[in-house]
Amino acid sequence: MSRSNEVVYVADFNEQRRLSYGISGDLQSKQMLICIPGILETRQSFTPLISFIDGYSSCVVVTVDLCGRGQSDPLRGSQSYAMSVYLNDLTQLLSHLSNIYPKAMNNIHLLGTSMGGILAMYLIAHSAFKIKGLMLNDIGLTLPWMSIYSLYGQISKKEMKGHAILSKILKVDSKLLADVQTQSHFDLPYKRDLMGMRFSNLLQNFKGEILLLYGENSKLCTYLQVNELSAIFPTSQLIRIENEGHPVSFSPIVCSCIATQLKLKKISLHAVDTSQDIDHLMESSNTIQVEHSQSTSKLPDMRMGSGIRQFWNSFRSKE
Repeated sequence: MSRSNEVVYVADFNEQRRLSYGISGDLQSKQMLICIPGILETRQSFTPLISFIDGYSSCVVVTVDLCGRGQSDPLRGSQSYAMSVYLNDLTQLLSHLSNIYPKAMNNIHLLGTSMGGILAMYLIAHSAFKIKGLMLNDIGLTLPWMSIYSLYGQISKKEMKGHAILSKILKVDSKLLADVQTQSHFDLPYKRDLMGMRFSNLLQNFKGEILLLYGENSKLCTYLQVNELSAIFPTSQLIRIENEGHPVSFSPIVCSCIATQLKLKKISLHAVDTSQDIDHLMESSNTIQVEHSQSTSKLPDMRMGSGIRQFWNSFRSKE
């Protein structure tokens, strides 16, 4: 299987900057998986999944570093990091990929972790390309105020590392750490109510397949979000991962669920062949439970403390 690191130059006002992405898998495939990381993640978070899919055929896999993360350029000058910037970059990336892999562009699957899942929903709503499948890593159709307050409120200021140190650990621009805590970071239009930010309208015309992987101990994707997704999309696959919080780690069994959703065929003895077990579970119910030990390969805890708490409180007070 092929692997390479690539760069596309995206238009940003009157300048251009580099958006780094990785390509792997079966480059002649008519199917593409695009992986979008979480708010402070890089594309390296998908490394276990890439290694797993190397043992399967029939998929081009794209992983991306959003701006200011990993190997992608940071934003210049006083420009702020915001959801609209990420969405514009991803749209340009899709256009770029369509020139290289035209056969795969009618069969695109999006995999998004947390914020990456939200961006995937906006791509579905606004992209000119046909999105066949959506896979969400611990994010539902509603981003609840109270869940986010709980998630980010568990670490005090004194536990928060300095921005310079943390940015090196996470391989992100230090300015990004400040920008994600501002109200202006989420600058895309959305519906809201007392429960939280609502995104179901973004999928109102979506006819593709949906897979939700959510952690048993998640404070961001609780049973309320799971039940909501099941009610709106009854055929969606809902998989609870025991002993996991937010987000879900890409363990072999989780990777196998993704491979099954993509209908990939195993070609290597190095891949863990659990697809038959997952197929059986998916046939019997649209909600299954998977248990495995807590992964030790997750990124450092990226909760933001009181600054992000004030940010979400300001959202809740807006009408």
